[in-house]
Amino acid sequence: MPCIKGRLPDKQYNKIRSNYKYLEAEIKHDPMGLARSLFQYHVFDDDDLEKIKREERRHDGGKTEAAAKLLDILLNCGSMAYENFIKALDDNGYLNALLRLEPGKI
Repeated sequence: MPCIKGRLPDKQYNKIRSNYKYLEAEIKHDPMGLARSLFQYHVFDDDDLEKIKREERRHDGGKTEAAAKLLDILLNCGSMAYENFIKALDDNGYLNALLRLEPGKI
């Protein structure tokens, strides 16, 4: 069952917002891989994947814009999204991003 959409809780929202450019730079190498993990965890739906894929295919935006779109969507994916984002980062090998967001969890 998909997570209920809505803004992340303030603490989680602010963690991502404070690290937005860093996260964008980290995940721009494979935003669709991370998006698919978030789909697997029921954070993203088909429409979310399509929005990210569309950004990735743009000539003027590419993967950086796809990474930004992923983060923008994530910020409004509800209260369960952050923990699943952390799992997805781990699944996809984004250890530096994990350390940045949750230094005590690794």
